[in-house]
Amino acid sequence: MSAIQVEVLELKKENKALKETVTLLLKEIDRIREVDRSSVINLRLSPEQRILDMQIRYLEAISMDRALTLEETRALDLHIKNKRLLEDKSTINADYTKVPEGLTESDLMRIAGNVEEEEPINGRPVKGSKKKSSSKNTVESRKSKV
Repeated sequence: MSAIQVEVLELKKENKALKETVTLLLKEIDRIREVDRSSVINLRLSPEQRILDMQIRYLEAISMDRALTLEETRALDLHIKNKRLLEDKSTINADYTKVPEGLTESDLMRIAGNVEEEEPINGRPVKGSKKKSSSKNTVESRKSKV
């Protein structure tokens, strides 16, 4: 190999090492920016919110290693609800209130097994639907009670 080729190889190695260094430094800058953002956010939080955040993070970290006890689960649920109240957000999980497209109220009632019909929903049979022999628990009788 000629001296020029050797020098080109050395420059390529040096270039690769510098690119890796730049990548690492950019990642470090992003990490520092994220820490700065979280510390700025923490400065705006009340002491109650900071405590709730710490407790929630603690319980979430524990849940990664083992299953939470019933008391820990209740505490986590309570902390999340309190945090949402402090942030003036609803404590109702909006994801549970949405009904999938194509389902009607009668479809949902059949899924719950409270309607005498056993027609398929969207072309699929309803799992676990039960035929009721008494009319005490029908939709009409419940609506009349309301």
